Amino acid sequence: MSVPTLSLERLRPGLYGWRVSSSPRGPAARHGCHTSLAHCLEQAMADLPDRSGLVEILYCDIPMGTMESTEVRRASGEIARQIKSLHSALLETA
Repeated sequence: MSVPTLSLERLRPGLYGWRVSSSPRGPAARHGCHTSLAHCLEQAMADLPDRSGLVEILYCDIPMGTMESTEVRRASGEIARQIKSLHSALLETA
């Protein structure tokens, strides 16, 4: 069984988009124009099948990790903060 991939992107300051790929063949769902990364996570997780145990998360094409989908649903705000923090740290060291 493949792990769905959730790709988050910053479209411009204060505007985010996302897409969920359930297979290498392409995105299953794509949306944009959310004003927060947390809202993107919430909306994306609503499109994932309930049976998805894990989800791989990318932000600006950088892998952020593979997480339990129930945890992402439960703590999307905290996970969004962690993603932003990790992304900033990676950019500083690049």
